[in-house]
Amino acid sequence: MSDYEQEEKKQKEIFRQLAIAEIKTWISAISEDERKKVALFIGPRSFTPEELLKEVDEDTEYGKQLVQMFNNLRIELSKKKEE
Repeated sequence: MSDYEQEEKKQKEIFRQLAIAEIKTWISAISEDERKKVALFIGPRSFTPEELLKEVDEDTEYGKQLVQMFNNLRIELSKKKEE
């Protein structure tokens, strides 16, 4: 594995861990009832907050898409802060 590939792998893991932390924070801030309600649709699937956490934690294809969505959101929010 090249240095670039190793660095890319590290970055993906950092983004995944950030997403896990953010989802856990969100889950802890909502009620038990809200944790069981659909919170997000990705393609044809719907997910509760707890299902989202599981998908990201298990690094599934949907989890990877979610991590990318969180990363894009983080970028957009940082751009708005700079304005």
